[in-house]
Amino acid sequence: MSKHIWINPKRFSSIGERVLADGMKIEVFLSPSDTPNGITGTYDEDRGEFVIAFEYQNREIPGEELHSGKVRFIEGRHSGKLLSIVIPIDHKPFDKVSLITLKTEVGKALDARREKLKGPKSLPLGPLLNAQATQTALDGEFEKVTAELLSVGA
Repeated sequence: MSKHIWINPKRFSSIGERVLADGMKIEVFLSPSDTPNGITGTYDEDRGEFVIAFEYQNREIPGEELHSGKVRFIEGRHSGKLLSIVIPIDHKPFDKVSLITLKTEVGKALDARREKLKGPKSLPLGPLLNAQATQTALDGEFEKVTAELLSVGA
C-alpha cells in the first residue's frame, strides 16, 4: 500500500539562486509549478522496485530517464522537473539499517543529479531549483515514504 505525504510549500520559500545577467544581480526563486506538493512511496513486488513519485500542481508527461548507479530518475518531458525515483530492491523485508543505507544511496544519487544540473548558468534554473526542492522534501519525509518497506514480506 503506497504512502502519500502532503508537503507544505512554505518549506521551499528559501530555495533560489542569484545570477549575474548583463551586469545585474537577479534572484530567481522556485516556481509554484516546479514545487512538489506531495510524495508517494510504492513498492512493486513483481518488478522488485520501490518508486518514489513527486506530485505537482500540474501533471506532465514523463520524458528523459537518467541513471545514477542503480537509481533511476524520471524527469518531466518539458520542464525537466523530477517526477519519480525508481530504486531496485533486491531483498526484503527491510530493517532500519537497510533503510539508512537506502537513504544514503538515494541521497548520493540526488547530489550527483543536482551537480549535473549546475552546469552553465545560461541553462534554465527551474530543474536545478526543483532538484533542491525534491531533495529537501525527501530528506524530511524519507522515513514516512519508505515505511512500507519495513513490512514488505513480513
